[in-house]
Amino acid sequence: MFDKFKISKDVYPIFVVGCMSSGKSTFINALLESDIIPSSNMACTGKPVFITLREYDEFDNTQWHSNGVCKCNIIDYNDNFSECIISDKSAKQMISDYNDTDMYNYILLEKRSSWTELLCDVHPKNENGFLVIDTPGVNNSMNDSHYKETKEIISKFNKGRFIYVITPDSFTSKDNKNMLDYINSLIKSNNKFRIDFIMNKFDIVDFEKENPYELLLEFSELLESIGFKEPKITAVSSLASVIFSKVLMREKLTRNDIVTFGNLYNKYNFYNSREYGDFDGKKITIMNKEYLPYYIEKAKDNAFGYNI
Repeated sequence: MFDKFKISKDVYPIFVVGCMSSGKSTFINALLESDIIPSSNMACTGKPVFITLREYDEFDNTQWHSNGVCKCNIIDYNDNFSECIISDKSAKQMISDYNDTDMYNYILLEKRSSWTELLCDVHPKNENGFLVIDTPGVNNSMNDSHYKETKEIISKFNKGRFIYVITPDSFTSKDNKNMLDYINSLIKSNNKFRIDFIMNKFDIVDFEKENPYELLLEFSELLESIGFKEPKITAVSSLASVIFSKVLMREKLTRNDIVTFGNLYNKYNFYNSREYGDFDGKKITIMNKEYLPYYIEKAKDNAFGYNI
């Protein structure tokens, strides 16, 4: 597979791991600043999706450099390789077909993102980019092969960064504990592996009723009891980041998108335009209400994330 995809041996792998419905795919969409990976509360990622991720380059003239477009590399069921430049929307449908049928054996997407700076502390001089791997949810009770397949993918590498995605209402589950025990044993036996934790869906936390710092501290203590020393935890709302990106790129919004945007903007917009002054930029109108892109960008930053 890696030979056919011409993936460099020096590429740095990022394993996005977690239980079903933890929001792994939505987190990757936030990282890509594009709604390209199918996401749902049901099991969406039944097979691994590979994405090579590089930072935006103003001198890059490739077709897939622009927003809304990606390069898609495919190995089909006959083990034949092909590639195409397609819209993110078409890629999303292709990934859905990949998960639901046997049309393709593997899919590799090539994307650009400004969020790669979040990964630069891992390998700041990595000129070969990052290989982001959306792994199957490890707690699908109907298909325990997901857990085995995730471990098999990891076993192909001798280095990499785990991004373990978890939610505020699930971090004590047995499935998470089993996978975290396995990852911890890998890290202890090979110091080229490391792990960071994403507390996703943080928008479900009522900040007026719950102290977010105490919630993250409780999770940190649980991780230390498993064996992770001084775990790095970032609380995010991947959904908010994806919705804000849609609005900023002036994509067509569904009725649900509009309602979600209003609720999440109110939660993550900590700024008052009267205090900070006005800013140049064409206003965005949603349901007869005007928004300045500057404040949507700030809300997006706030949603991605709160560190401990």
